[in-house]
Amino acid sequence: MLYFGRHLFCGATEKTRDAFFITTARGIVIIIPLVLILSRAWAMTGVWLAFVLTEFVVTAITMGVQRARQKKLIISRDIRG
Repeated sequence: MLYFGRHLFCGATEKTRDAFFITTARGIVIIIPLVLILSRAWAMTGVWLAFVLTEFVVTAITMGVQRARQKKLIISRDIRG
């Protein structure tokens, strides 16, 4: 998914803050609450759904961060001339 590509890109281009955020969001911040909530609702099926939903949420967040950075870059280029 997009997560893997973006995470590797951030690490390679020395955007460590973005890479750390994406990794932490995927590995701790999003998956743990989803596993706890969905496992109560659907038992083991909920646990597996949590993994899939985590990937979608992290992908959406990653795309949002990328768009925000692109807009910021475009605005800074316009200001500089």
